[in-house]
Amino acid sequence: MAIQSIVNSGAGFNQLVPENKEFYEKVLLDRLIDEVQLYKFAKKSALPKNVGSIITWRIFKSLALPAAPLTEGVTPNPVDLSIVQFQSTIAQHGSFVKLTDFVEMIAIDPVLTETSQLLGEQAAEYVDKLIRTQLYLGANVYRAGAVATDALVQSGTKTITVADLNAMVRIFKRNNVKPFAEGKYMLLITPEVEADLKNLTTINASWVDIAKYGPNEMVLKGEIGSFMGFKMVIDNNLEVGTAVGETLVHKCLAFGMDAFGVVEIEGGGGRPGIIYKGLGSAGTDDPLDQTQTLGWKMPGFGVRIIHEEALINYRVYSANGVAPVAPADANRAHYDSTPQNYGAQ
Repeated sequence: MAIQSIVNSGAGFNQLVPENKEFYEKVLLDRLIDEVQLYKFAKKSALPKNVGSIITWRIFKSLALPAAPLTEGVTPNPVDLSIVQFQSTIAQHGSFVKLTDFVEMIAIDPVLTETSQLLGEQAAEYVDKLIRTQLYLGANVYRAGAVATDALVQSGTKTITVADLNAMVRIFKRNNVKPFAEGKYMLLITPEVEADLKNLTTINASWVDIAKYGPNEMVLKGEIGSFMGFKMVIDNNLEVGTAVGETLVHKCLAFGMDAFGVVEIEGGGGRPGIIYKGLGSAGTDDPLDQTQTLGWKMPGFGVRIIHEEALINYRVYSANGVAPVAPADANRAHYDSTPQNYGAQ
């Protein structure tokens, strides 16, 4: 995902010099690639400019097979084409931070650089959330142990099993879902489910750690290995808990090729652009050149499930719970206390 830049120009404007501008762009790009997990699996589509904000996907279904052999001299009935179509609407997204000239003058850390990193992280998490929210709307839900509700997943402590993985692979194969490279489907799991996965008694027989991959096999960010037809990928942004009392139900995602897609404005959409407004750029609204802003914007972005049969929401229990929540800022005063010398006295 490349990064564009929009920088103020004109007399009297304080603007980033080209070298700095390029540096900030790279920082934003690095953070974005580092954080986004789902975007790389999406089928990418471009919406041309000046054609509205809605894109329509059309899929031709397979033709019906002939019902009987040909009869001599008799023209058979034609086969009807069957087309499925669905739409997605794109929207703009963005965020910015407002800084003062005083902060820039007194700050010890490079504020614009740090802010650019934070904005890149925010943009990444936001894109990931847009995609994840759509995927959780998928109609196909497989609950651990093949139980009927999330409450039963919770009460029955239904953790990840080989039987579950085999069942989901069988569903994909029955529906002719295409796997990714090396003939594997993707399963995104939480770190807590990973811990349960490693406790499976049969894992040693079929588990392939990434250290044992062949020289030509690609290793994805967050991938920990392959097992029972799946590439296992850790995703810290997966949701945990679907209702009150079901806080240990982990919402994992299994999918094959072209399960979902994203649409971007042709020539620039979906690629967050860093936008810097320098001191004095606000004109009379900032008469003393006291404020500046740094932000990002996606001109147009949308996401849609394309093949429902290629996506399964896998609900599973984990006794490991979830990672502990960081303390609130009010409880972190000890971080600002006088440093202690723990060396020799």
